[in-house]
Amino acid sequence: MVLALLAVLLTAAPAGAGAPKAYSFTFENGTTISGESDDNVAFLANAGGTDANNPTGMEVHVSCSDEFPGGFGEKDGPDPVVDSAWRIESYSIGEVKDGVYEEKCSGPPVPGEIEDGIGYTFTFVNGTTITGVSEDNTAFIPNAGGSDANNPTGMEVHLSCSDEFPGGFGEKDGPDPVADSAWQIESYEITEIKDFVVEEVKCSGNFGPPPPPPNPSIQIVKTVNGEDANDAPGVAVTVGETVTLGYEVTNNGNIPVQDIVVTDLDLGVIDCPATELAPGDSMTCDEAEMDVTEPGGVFMEARVDGNGIVSGTPTPAQPADGKAYSFTFVNGTTISGMSEDNTVFLPNAGGTDANNPTGMEVHVSCSDDFPGGFGEKDGPVPGVDSAWQIAAYTIVKDNGDTCGNVFSTVTVPVSDDDPINYIASPAPVPSIDLMKTVNGLDANSAPGPQFEVGEEIMIGYKITNTGDTDLSNIVVTDFTLGVISCDPGTLAPDEMFNCPGVKEIVTTPGSVFMEAMVEGTSPQGVTVDDDDPINFTVVDDTPPPLDPPADCSAVVDGMSVKISWDASAGAVNYAVKRDGTFLDRTGGATMFTDSPPKGVMVEYFVRAIGPDSKTDYVSCGKVTIPDDPDPDPDPTPPASCTVHVSAGVATISWSAVDGVKAYQVRSNGQWLVRVDAHTTSWTDDTDRGAYTVEAVYPGNVKSSRTVCESGS
Repeated sequence: MVLALLAVLLTAAPAGAGAPKAYSFTFENGTTISGESDDNVAFLANAGGTDANNPTGMEVHVSCSDEFPGGFGEKDGPDPVVDSAWRIESYSIGEVKDGVYEEKCSGPPVPGEIEDGIGYTFTFVNGTTITGVSEDNTAFIPNAGGSDANNPTGMEVHLSCSDEFPGGFGEKDGPDPVADSAWQIESYEITEIKDFVVEEVKCSGNFGPPPPPPNPSIQIVKTVNGEDANDAPGVAVTVGETVTLGYEVTNNGNIPVQDIVVTDLDLGVIDCPATELAPGDSMTCDEAEMDVTEPGGVFMEARVDGNGIVSGTPTPAQPADGKAYSFTFVNGTTISGMSEDNTVFLPNAGGTDANNPTGMEVHVSCSDDFPGGFGEKDGPVPGVDSAWQIAAYTIVKDNGDTCGNVFSTVTVPVSDDDPINYIASPAPVPSIDLMKTVNGLDANSAPGPQFEVGEEIMIGYKITNTGDTDLSNIVVTDFTLGVISCDPGTLAPDEMFNCPGVKEIVTTPGSVFMEAMVEGTSPQGVTVDDDDPINFTVVDDTPPPLDPPADCSAVVDGMSVKISWDASAGAVNYAVKRDGTFLDRTGGATMFTDSPPKGVMVEYFVRAIGPDSKTDYVSCGKVTIPDDPDPDPDPTPPASCTVHVSAGVATISWSAVDGVKAYQVRSNGQWLVRVDAHTTSWTDDTDRGAYTVEAVYPGNVKSSRTVCESGS
């Protein structure tokens, strides 16, 4: 590949040109750069630096005298620190003569930076492995060190078997337990290099991954109606509803937690099934219920407190060689590691100050019982290491034997809190209305409309949702007819529904009162109802044994038709019809005037009405008013009419009109009384409402009706 790239690059060189240096470098970041140079140094503008994607430029020694040991230049770049992202993976260097490339040297860099020296391989707990060669006992490793595994700061390491790297940290140089916390050594090997070949393994160690440090932690999740509503507005509820508050506690650390107490900051201490949880365990505490009484947003918080048991945890894994150890001190610090001999130096422990350790040696042997938390052979020493008295320890040998003890319980307080939010809306107000009708009339008050025996009536039921929430399970019950067949489904607010009407034939004379009720249920389970009555009167209009009116005639008189007949014995009233339409009752008079449509032939009928019976209708003849008759002036009606009601008695008074022979009073269009021309008032013992008065002129000509207004 390298030769092919160079061949393409150099074929255009002019014949007879000098012998420039030609090169091709492939770097570990995947980039390949080829070119020519007139001397032994070439500047690569698009290479160099610590960022593969942002090269800073670097000079490279284009000479076979540079073997680029370890992928870095001996005389120029790439530099192991400055150009760490541009380590050479392979290279080819040659000359161009007469346009032909002649390779002088090539290959990967020599397998090591130094021909003879100390070889090393370090594998760190973050998973990184770094291998190299050094001329002396100290090597600077630029791509390791620091507290961030992804951003190494560089560190020096002592390449000597006199440093056992206790616990994965250096005794003389790095890694430092604090400064290089992300680069703790998991295993290492130090070798002797001769002519780039490993001649002898001088020493090695395998600490294994260290046990995780104690991480006391606890978590509470408070819920409302089963939801972890941490952020406002939260769960939507309604005033009047009862919300359920839940509490779930989890030990999310790696050590046991005891003395657990859950407190709702609004409701107080919450009962829980346990006071201690092992790592990873959870428990559900008692639920609490709370009535929602006011609208608006609500924020509530719960807290859990406990003590993490640090002593004796964690237990280290069995090592491949030597001993693994874990010491927990009374100050709450736990230090774990591995050693190949019986004594280990702990640089981050010892002394009288828990926050400023002086370092101390500890006898890592089951022959030392550490009585009272102090060492029998080495530290901690009473008085000298008073802040580092052992609370608990565990030692694990490579054969699996284990020893340890717990002298005192060291706890670390832990806590957590968690909120819930909910938003309460005003409680809905369900309401329903029923209108029961008879023949379309909302006849709430007696006597109501009048029907004849045998007449068919239609009873209707109109339902309206008059509340602000949906209603369902709607049932209409007529207290006379039973449950009505009606299925409106769910009615939204302000929605109406007309149930199918019920037809009935009235059979019994008299006053009738019928009532119906509707019920419906809101989504909140509230049932509402309403009732509504109707009133009507049934009369028996069976024809009485009276003689029908005789000699009835209908005569056109201008724009009116005058109907007259002979009186019937025993009659107290007469009813007049035009074609099939009832017009009026005459109150005993034997004359009636009507104004039918012009140009249309009509037929008039009259019948006699007695106290308990009535006759059939008889024809008075057919007449037609011409299209353009001579109009008669409208007879003058009373100018005004007033009704005064006192104690249920109505007195009707009206203004007099000249030239009349009588006045007639009606209520709701029904004739009540006829008085003579000298009378201008009349008293009704029952307030019927909707009174009118009309003037009656000679020839039984009637004026238009004057509406009687209510007087003060």
